[in-house]
Amino acid sequence: MSLSFKALFSRGLTSRLLPSTLLAIPLLFCSSKAGAQKIYKNPKYGFEFKIPRDFHEVPINLDEKWVVAKFLYKRPLEGKRVFRQMTPEVRVIIFPKFSAKEFAKHRITKVKKGSETVITALQNPYRNYKEYLRENYKKGGWFVKEEKDVKIGGLPASQKTIEVSRKMMGETKASDYLYSWEIRYPDATYVFQFEILADYAKKFRSSIRSSVRTFKPIPRTEDLKTPTSTGSKITITKFDPKAKKATEASATPEGRRKARKEKLARIITKAKKSLPPGWAYYEKKPFMYLYNQKVGLRFVKRVAKQSNMLWKWLHQNLDFIGEDFAVGGVIRICNSSAEANAYIDTSGKNAYSARTREVVIYKDRDWGFDEMSWYLNAGITQRFLADKNERLWYSLPPWLDDGFTYYIKNFKPKNGRLVSKPSDYEMEIIRDYLRSNKFRPAKELIQAKYGKGYDTNKLEDRVEALAISNFLMTKGQKKKKFAKIISSYLRILDKEIRDLEREFNKKIFASTPKKKGGKDDGDKENWLRSWKEKRNKIFKTCLEKTFKGWTDRDWKMLDKAWRKAWRPN
Repeated sequence: MSLSFKALFSRGLTSRLLPSTLLAIPLLFCSSKAGAQKIYKNPKYGFEFKIPRDFHEVPINLDEKWVVAKFLYKRPLEGKRVFRQMTPEVRVIIFPKFSAKEFAKHRITKVKKGSETVITALQNPYRNYKEYLRENYKKGGWFVKEEKDVKIGGLPASQKTIEVSRKMMGETKASDYLYSWEIRYPDATYVFQFEILADYAKKFRSSIRSSVRTFKPIPRTEDLKTPTSTGSKITITKFDPKAKKATEASATPEGRRKARKEKLARIITKAKKSLPPGWAYYEKKPFMYLYNQKVGLRFVKRVAKQSNMLWKWLHQNLDFIGEDFAVGGVIRICNSSAEANAYIDTSGKNAYSARTREVVIYKDRDWGFDEMSWYLNAGITQRFLADKNERLWYSLPPWLDDGFTYYIKNFKPKNGRLVSKPSDYEMEIIRDYLRSNKFRPAKELIQAKYGKGYDTNKLEDRVEALAISNFLMTKGQKKKKFAKIISSYLRILDKEIRDLEREFNKKIFASTPKKKGGKDDGDKENWLRSWKEKRNKIFKTCLEKTFKGWTDRDWKMLDKAWRKAWRPN
């Protein structure tokens, strides 16, 4: 695979090991048998229905705010008219009858006598289902084939049959069908949506319609908290006079670690409460493992072993790259790729918050653990680097971005330690390219710039970056001349990035008024623009300092050494 940590991070995964604990979990939503089907009840949002046969509930993404339930069919289906698989899915979406703008007008934040009055609500940025469809299916196109008014659970509803095209995937005909019912509650519209490949639409139509006919409202345990609905709740939150001090503390590494740990604790609490039936959790610090019980506890422990070994390696080898502290996270283990994709899908416009602390993998029964091992390593490294020094990792030169990524991605436990060895496929390419002399001199690769001399889409460049980086971190460690090339480069780059950031912050503070808590962390566009303007100059400085005093003879020695390391004995 050619995907880098940066690409994964933009999507789209410090303490000693403590004894592991397997904990039982309470179920937030209940299911009970009703003949051959189960009844799904969601008292929080006030609805229930019989789950279609052979469907099962899957977790809702921690960042999801308006898709409140998801269900998947027991297996993926192969397309007949299209060359892809798809697992049929049912989801329930809520559209409150007010806009975010309207909600803002009603929000009360006045502080009086030591208390603050706040109205909160389930907010959906889409005004209605039509807008939701337009945004989430814009890559291909869709149109309503049939529509009629019906009654569902005693409430007025609109039944729609929608054809979806995937033109961006080269499909010319409607390849997917959506069967949806917009059920109108007094204060919101609930949408029951079923998505399937067009080839199988008729086969499932009857069972889905039978299921949605059982949909009915039940008393809510808490209302939607909309300011326009009857019986809206008002939450009284005590004003905390220490809030200012807490903000000041977040300006220090210790303060940020505390804030991250508190955020992680909230995410874990929310994640455990929202686990559907058939899921459990297993803790081995610094990670909480949430898993579908069908994957088996043995598999979970294997994931935990590798995760903790990698976490230790990262601290031993990369702790110097920043003053901040990495605090761990959540590793979610799904039973299939369909289940993982259903969880990752947040239906657009969701804030990327909880996912910054979460790694999602699945048990791959076709290709084995090796494939998932890559995603696990990548995700954990992202969690570590995001805490330690996110901007440094986003600022790597091309040879290190690809090469070091592949080096860490290939880690596997062996005899109590992690060993990075290219896959058989990668080894075959390396040796084939050595035989055919396709690799360029190491100096030329290391000095190459983005878009000028290095192409991330070019296999030769990526594979050579992998081969050189792996050599420098393994056999090259035995040679004094090569042993500290990567660590020295990262230290120098770290200093240059910090100098650039100080200069950047001065400009930001000079041009915009200071906000509570300091600079605006959301100003990433300006940072990236500033970085791109200076990066080639910074890369040049890093090269000059890292390879200070190197002669052509030294570069030839490096070339000879790394090539010899990969030739068959």
